[in-house]
Amino acid sequence: MQRRNFSKLLGLGVIGLTHVTEAAPGVIMRRRVTSSEKKEWAREHLRGLGSLVMPTFSPDFTSLDEEGVRHDVRHRIRQGFCSTMVSATGATAEQRRRMMEIVRDEVRDRMLISVIAGGAADSAIASLQNAANWGALTRC
Repeated sequence: MQRRNFSKLLGLGVIGLTHVTEAAPGVIMRRRVTSSEKKEWAREHLRGLGSLVMPTFSPDFTSLDEEGVRHDVRHRIRQGFCSTMVSATGATAEQRRRMMEIVRDEVRDRMLISVIAGGAADSAIASLQNAANWGALTRC
């Protein structure tokens, strides 16, 4: 499969997940989403580019600089980005959780949020569980 076709299938599959309907109790049916519906959704929700938020640490690198992270997110909103991805590279599991809270608090439904989960398996799983708890994974 060509890279372009793979990317189209992956992206359109994610968008298609938002169009799941329930036909009967316990039975989930997916209706086919037309190309024009996908384009309409993209025009409405995807204005501008996506961005990446990296952690900002205190000068001694022992804690997050929360005001610095908030500043970065506000700046991305002012620039008109449609989404931001939280990448807490170099942060502990607790710092990752706090960074996601800060980003969510600043964004307040003004852009889409996604999360990069990396590092040790237990840390990545905890990051994904935290993101799922506040809805980042269900919006995509």
